[in-house]
Amino acid sequence: MTAILFLDVDGVLNTHAGWRAGHDGLRSLDPGPVARLNGLCARTGCRVVVSSTWRGGPYRGPDGCRARLRALGVRVRFHRDWRTGRDRSRIRGREIAAWLAAHPEVTAYAIVDDDGDMLPDQMPRLVQTGYELGLEAAHAERLAALLATQRSLASPSCTAASTASPRPSVSRPCSLVSYRLAGSPRRSTRTVLRCVPTITRTTTST
Repeated sequence: MTAILFLDVDGVLNTHAGWRAGHDGLRSLDPGPVARLNGLCARTGCRVVVSSTWRGGPYRGPDGCRARLRALGVRVRFHRDWRTGRDRSRIRGREIAAWLAAHPEVTAYAIVDDDGDMLPDQMPRLVQTGYELGLEAAHAERLAALLATQRSLASPSCTAASTASPRPSVSRPCSLVSYRLAGSPRRSTRTVLRCVPTITRTTTST
């Protein structure tokens, strides 16, 4: 089984608590979350794909993201295609969906991120951390369970329709919404995919 962990860094390994303790994200990361990530990956045998904005820069070499993370104590096995691409919408869920579409051999995956801009079908696979403490023990346990659970191969959709009339059908029209993040040292705005359900009732003639 090929299990993939999509990894954010800020808010997962780079935390407010770590900053206050002197781990500025440049010379060191918060050691507690880093140790929990290393233990999780060793225990599950998963491969890591970086979905964080940290993934920018050279694909290989000492200035690349993987080399930086290793220098900061991250001891995981990266997938050979180790980072997601960039989508013009900047919606992380779309970037992850594109990566998964290119890798149908992946049987299980989990996402660890402090933000929630994922597609609706990805939300059950998301373990959302808080920027204050990052990856905690309970998060690691939930991720381990997800990495051991096969994913559905159904195509992602923002529409869920009832198959039995006259039950109501529920549609989720999606729109891009930007909001401001307060108190974050890394980025101030975020764009998310928001799906607002509307209910349409169908009737049958007699």
